Amino acid sequence: MKHRIGILGLCLTIVAFNVGCTDYDCLDGECTNADYGVGPQYSVTKAALTAQCSISVEGYGAVDIETDYIPNVTWCENGRSSDAGLRAQAVAARTFAYYKISRNATPVTSSQNDQVYYCKSWATRTEEQFQRCIDATNETAGEIMTYHDTITAGFYVAGVTTDYLDSNCKFTGGSGSTGWVSNHKYVTYNEGKSGDDITQSSIGSLSKTNYANRGCMSQNGATCLGDKGYTYDRILRFFYGEDINIETGEGECVTPKKCETVLDKSGVIIDEKDPCFSRTSASSWYSIDGGYDGHLYYTYVWDKSAQNIGTWNINVTRPGTYEIFAYIEKDIGAMSENAPYVVRASGVEHQISVNLALKSGWVSIGKFTFASGGDQWVKLSDASGEKYTGKDGKRIVFDALKFVDSAGCSDNCVENSKQCLNNGFQICNRNTSTGCTEWSAATDCGSQTCKNGACASDESCTDEADCDSIGKRRCSGNGYQTCGNFDDDSCLEWSEVMACDNDGTCSGSGICSQTSCSDDCQPADAKCQGSGYILCGNFDGDPCLEWSTSEIACNTDEQCQGGRCVKQQSSGEQSGDSWTGETGEMPSTCMTQVDGRESTIIDDLDDCFVRSKSSAWSELVGYGHSSHIYYSYVKNSPSAVGTWYLN
Repeated sequence: MKHRIGILGLCLTIVAFNVGCTDYDCLDGECTNADYGVGPQYSVTKAALTAQCSISVEGYGAVDIETDYIPNVTWCENGRSSDAGLRAQAVAARTFAYYKISRNATPVTSSQNDQVYYCKSWATRTEEQFQRCIDATNETAGEIMTYHDTITAGFYVAGVTTDYLDSNCKFTGGSGSTGWVSNHKYVTYNEGKSGDDITQSSIGSLSKTNYANRGCMSQNGATCLGDKGYTYDRILRFFYGEDINIETGEGECVTPKKCETVLDKSGVIIDEKDPCFSRTSASSWYSIDGGYDGHLYYTYVWDKSAQNIGTWNINVTRPGTYEIFAYIEKDIGAMSENAPYVVRASGVEHQISVNLALKSGWVSIGKFTFASGGDQWVKLSDASGEKYTGKDGKRIVFDALKFVDSAGCSDNCVENSKQCLNNGFQICNRNTSTGCTEWSAATDCGSQTCKNGACASDESCTDEADCDSIGKRRCSGNGYQTCGNFDDDSCLEWSEVMACDNDGTCSGSGICSQTSCSDDCQPADAKCQGSGYILCGNFDGDPCLEWSTSEIACNTDEQCQGGRCVKQQSSGEQSGDSWTGETGEMPSTCMTQVDGRESTIIDDLDDCFVRSKSSAWSELVGYGHSSHIYYSYVKNSPSAVGTWYLN
């Protein structure tokens, strides 16, 4: 493109013109190719975006866009950038190529008047360097930037070199500042901006209705942002605005990204950046950093037919009942109180209205039974029935969905922590099938000794201050840390800070508490109700625990005792002779294991607890652990004898 100078050692040249501009317009004292004077009359409205497979390049003829043109332009323009910078460059270069084709402004030149396709560094680049440009092209195959169904121009210039950019990758000086280059005046910073608020670049005509001019990227700035961890789409929105659409053309030269995510275990997540998520082509999509994995789409509610529709496609290889959770980012504006989800599962479509107001984190949509195979999905649209009140109004958020086996499970330990078992150690891992943490099999320490979950032969390290017992917690800021062994030595240290969920506040001994509600029960509690029992958990929109509203029924040969179903005892089962002194073998139904966890509980209602047959037994419901106890009166000889078997 015009006004670009060499950067990072690339062989780009500065094109100088005489006072007479000949075939160029004069803009801000410099000659400008008339093709860059993007005006609203040249806006290109698309139906479905068709992939362009070749472009005519002056002196080279027809060049394949995806396998030849874009990789070489990416190399010649900014080939030594970060990976994210290369991807941003590939999308900008492809966008400019599509823009020129859409205006019948080809052949393009291999120069800074358009964009450089051939450069002298072709001969000196390494195979590894060029492969990175090929990878950037393949990763973004067919992707261009559009706005209001218009192919944008994708302006970019070199800009001020990275040595003179601030910590935010911006140049805050003026034309007289050290490091200034003349083409930087075209660069725009549009992070967080959208609609008419974005700054257009003076490299094109300035008009609110000129949808092709959405600003200009700094190539050096893109490199800087990539080094800071920005993704390529975030880099593009940094310069071109938050509401720029990155769309993928369809055609024989672009292999569509396949939806390959399968529902094969509990905890599967389908993000809005996954190929299994698709959305309709509409001009009212907005994109911001945040949400799950640092990105989300949103739009505004309205009371008309659906226009913005997002679909999460589900391919099931492990059928069953799953609870679906939607990730909702807090603090991005007012949320819909009637988000219209539609879930297709096992051939049946379920319509669910979800109130997203004041919600954050993983919010339950409901439980659904999925069959094997495809043709199952979750859809969400903007047609909530709520009145559109402008950009201060309510929003619909399209982000990640998580599918959790409704049978549920609970974490047994802190992920990545370690503990000793006999003379070996165990590591706490997250089970990919259940989504919950559990202890691994023990690794034997051999001639060494296990200490704090690691094999130790000496005492060359010391425990961190106040971290003196595994599992101990403390507050840190608005989160908490857990004491354990999280590295390769044998000493204890504090874990990384884990934030309190749902706006909780850490207080006391590292416990997160909520200010807006209070728990009605304790985790894993259960109590009898009706012919079954109910559980303690989070079943509503607030972050606190409450009793479930749905009863879990016991089998016909069972009755609820202490919050669990136990087989009914036949008449006289506990009567008979007093204890003989023999306990017998551990029951085959005893499954509770003392497996190295910090705490293992064997309750009086557990199958690992066995009572002698005796009429001396009595019981109380509503007392003790799990709200149930057995008791007997003291005697001179044993009669009521209980045995807790250890597996």
